[in-house]
Amino acid sequence: MDEVKCSDLLLEHARELFPPGGSVAGSPSFELFCEGPLRAAIELFSRQFDEAPEAAAGVKVWVTIAPPWFPPLVFYAARVGDHIELLDVTSEDPQEYWAMIESDPHD
Repeated sequence: MDEVKCSDLLLEHARELFPPGGSVAGSPSFELFCEGPLRAAIELFSRQFDEAPEAAAGVKVWVTIAPPWFPPLVFYAARVGDHIELLDVTSEDPQEYWAMIESDPHD
C-alpha cells in the first residue's frame, strides 16, 4: 500500500465546494467530505494507483458516481517522490447539480 497525501489545492477546492459545517442551502460539509469521498479516494489510490485510468501523463483519475449526499466528484492523483499525492478534486456546484437532478422528468 502506498502512502497518500492531500495537496493544499485539493483541500482548498474541497472547502469551497463543501464549506466547513455545511451551508444554509444544505450543501454537505467539508467534514462529511473528508469522512466519505476523500477517505474513499485515499484508500483507492493507496491500493490501486497503477491501475487507475490516466487523465494526463502521470496523472491518474477517479470519478465517483452518485456518492450519498454528494454530486459526482473527480479526484486527480500523481506519484510524487515516495508517495501518492491527491492533487485536486473537481465537481459541479452541488446546489446546481441537485437542482438539475430534481428538474429531470420522472419516467
